[in-house]
Amino acid sequence: MFHTTATFVGHGRSSAPSHRAIVFVDPADSISDRHVDAIESAFPWTTVTKVEAVSALFESYRDIVALIIVHPSVLDDAARLAREIGDRHPLALLSVLDSGKQELPSGIVSSRFVRGVLPIGSKGDLWLSVVGLMLRGGEYFPRDLLDNHRVQSEQSEPEAPVVAAKPGVPAALSHLTAREMEVLELVSRGLQNKTIASSLNLSEYTVKIHVHNVISKLRTHNRTQAAAYYRDSTSGYAGQA
Repeated sequence: MFHTTATFVGHGRSSAPSHRAIVFVDPADSISDRHVDAIESAFPWTTVTKVEAVSALFESYRDIVALIIVHPSVLDDAARLAREIGDRHPLALLSVLDSGKQELPSGIVSSRFVRGVLPIGSKGDLWLSVVGLMLRGGEYFPRDLLDNHRVQSEQSEPEAPVVAAKPGVPAALSHLTAREMEVLELVSRGLQNKTIASSLNLSEYTVKIHVHNVISKLRTHNRTQAAAYYRDSTSGYAGQA
């Protein structure tokens, strides 16, 4: 099992993090020298290594491996060896490389070991921001991938009953279900999906879907904006009720 317990301090802070390694398992050579230079420039406390096979993850690395990013073509190998990789690199977060040249299986959203997607084929520097997010223990899945998985899940499973939001909530949040409100309140406290899932006795995948639905309904771009929206909407509300 991969963990996200490592704490990293952002570039420019007075207290720099210890050196960390980022390993790309990329037999298709999708990661160019430009990508490597951009990462090591933005996060100078990291060293990027490119390997061609999952087996190379069991070699010795000078620095602690914080992030493992695998090409989709070797995802099955990584899944088969997930436990061993986790034992070898207990602080590493594993994600899938998305170069935009092939469609990713939507099932990775509910994978027990994949914690995100790195969209190097995206426009601008989104991919570099995602690297920073992952180095801080966060996860990122493109919205279209979440949408595809939700559609497939709805087609294959009976639709779950929708629970109406509790009466008396702020009008700005009244279109959220009671469960979505619970999840959003915990997100606003800074809790990660794994902790929220444990608190509400849900699967981590279910929490991901709730967070995605909340972000969509509130028309925000990410969980941080959704949390800020919640805090703004509920500040002072209790005193008015």
